Amino acid sequence: MQQNGAVHTTSSVLRPEQRSHAVEMKLLLLGVWLGLAWAQQDQSPVPVQPGFDPEQVEGPWHTIKLGATNRSVIEEGGSYLCFMSDIKLLEDGNLNITYFHKEDGVCVQEFYIGEKTSTPGRFTFEYEGKNFLTFVATGRDFLIMDLENHNEAGVLIVVELHGRSPPTWRAEAAQSQDEAEGAGAPVGGPAGWAMGLRD
Repeated sequence: MQQNGAVHTTSSVLRPEQRSHAVEMKLLLLGVWLGLAWAQQDQSPVPVQPGFDPEQVEGPWHTIKLGATNRSVIEEGGSYLCFMSDIKLLEDGNLNITYFHKEDGVCVQEFYIGEKTSTPGRFTFEYEGKNFLTFVATGRDFLIMDLENHNEAGVLIVVELHGRSPPTWRAEAAQSQDEAEGAGAPVGGPAGWAMGLRD
């Protein structure tokens, strides 16, 4: 619905799965906006979730959306096209973060140790340079992470939206893909292993 040039959504007329998708999109846009706003201002650190509690982010996660200042890194073959599946809090306060990504066409599980910093909710790790991981927003069922990669090419910002359960539209898309393949239709592109990261 459009009124006075502004776009408004009315969640009461949306089906539950549409409302869920609308919330996911709003959260992703918030995270991308925060990352891009930081990149274009004074280079001060991205704000951390107030009262960050590392125990709140522990456990299984499903990657819902990715955004980046360089889109190619989150497209097929990109070095940041990956799925986070788990976060474990270690005794020393660091985080063990589990990701899956493709390497030579094969799905590979990787573990990264996010080393805590003096700022609660901000961690560092090495991957294609030095990465600063910031938990921008956390909730019971979602989290938004800002990853800033610093290397000789400059600064890359990747924003990740994760949920505790897989989004319903991802299962529906997988079923549609299976039905299309069963009917003999060629299926490719962003469907398949990267399905759901880019709409």
